Amino acid sequence: MGKVAIITGASSGIGFSLARALSDRGLTTIGIGRNKERLNALKGERANIHIIESDLSEPNGRNKVFSEINSYYNHIDYLIHCAAAIEPIKAIIEIDLTEWRKHYAINVEAPLFLTKKIVPMMQKGSRILFIASDFQSGTNFKYLSPYCTSKLALNSLVEGLKIELSELEIHVGNVLPGPVDTPLYHSFWKSEVLPVEKKLSPVDPKNIGSFLNWLLIDMYDNEKYVSTKWDIRNTEHYDSWQKSLNHKSELCNKSLDECSINDFENYFINRQKIEKSEASQSFFDTSNVGPGFGF
Repeated sequence: MGKVAIITGASSGIGFSLARALSDRGLTTIGIGRNKERLNALKGERANIHIIESDLSEPNGRNKVFSEINSYYNHIDYLIHCAAAIEPIKAIIEIDLTEWRKHYAINVEAPLFLTKKIVPMMQKGSRILFIASDFQSGTNFKYLSPYCTSKLALNSLVEGLKIELSELEIHVGNVLPGPVDTPLYHSFWKSEVLPVEKKLSPVDPKNIGSFLNWLLIDMYDNEKYVSTKWDIRNTEHYDSWQKSLNHKSELCNKSLDECSINDFENYFINRQKIEKSEASQSFFDTSNVGPGFGF
């Protein structure tokens, strides 16, 4: 079995775009969401997309997802948490306990306890990615405290997972996508929480999907993957991604977005063989060895 990726929130926005991007790279992609119609649209005619309709904010929903995944797959290579909720957008003194808990059930409990179930299926070198928010730094706005505090809590959990899962050589990263043209974005801006001058034009989810595609598969430095606060608006990060889009693979003679995961594995295996051969030849070349060294 090849590489397998799980994406939550796959029925819309970033999750939908990333699921298609990874599927195009040849990964078996498991898309999880609550909108059956959109999930069917995601799958289309793609044989390597497996869809699961489920509400991950509920324990029974997570149990259903794990049971189905465990029945079909013996390992998971990538776990990407895209699902999130921003509503209800209300004043702190007006929100009730059910509404408050909804934020934490979707934004904190769902990714935490799904990760707990999936980690035993992950091998050394696997990656987990969390979609972060600009509000996780403690920034707050009128009527957004429930959302902001839940994202702040999730950020603390992510930092803890980075430390704990490093012992298993499972690499945890997070990324700030900025404003993206998604249902969550439109719920936020139509609420008029921010003044007009602070509203930013949203990015196409397809561009974010391509960026995350690069980050998950083509950015091979695991230490950098974990330690960096990835942000598509960061000039260095953006330039690295764009450079990869224009780069032609020596193996498959296609752009990186078009190369499959098997293309890359074969390419790097071949590169390692070449480097080992060159190192061996260099070691036995005594033409530049100084006095006192010989065989």
